[in-house]
Amino acid sequence: LFDKPNQKDMRTALEHFGVSSNELGDIWLCNDRSAESVCSNDAAKYLDGKEGKIRDVSFTCETLKLIDLRLPIQRKEKSITTIEASLRIDAIASAGFGLSRSKIVKQIKAGHMRLNWQAIYQASHSLRKGDTLQLEGKGHLEIIAMQLTKRQRWRVELLRK
Repeated sequence: LFDKPNQKDMRTALEHFGVSSNELGDIWLCNDRSAESVCSNDAAKYLDGKEGKIRDVSFTCETLKLIDLRLPIQRKEKSITTIEASLRIDAIASAGFGLSRSKIVKQIKAGHMRLNWQAIYQASHSLRKGDTLQLEGKGHLEIIAMQLTKRQRWRVELLRK
């Protein structure tokens, strides 16, 4: 109770069971005593009933139907237009999520960023129209359009969900 777990603690605990990070989606804390995660069907079957510990606190995994999940608060969609020098993930994510590039790079290296639902660890990866970025605890960004400007910069339209 006094040392609340965070998303990284939960992800580490689930990976400790042998579940690949590619099989785990977003993780959210529901209160001080539970967390929920979206994962692949295979991972859900494997984890169901498994018992583990985060520090000194024991927990048990239980499979839930999607309809029974206590989803985090849904944000209103927001359209964002930004001008960037490149189409790198760190540049676009920084503008879309409202975090500094250095913080975005730390999140990417920590495995909290997903590109088209696959974990990505390279901040320099270039994005394309239609790509979706997900940052744990910050929501999703969809690349709607990108256009080269007269000054050789990129005008990028994003939809933050």
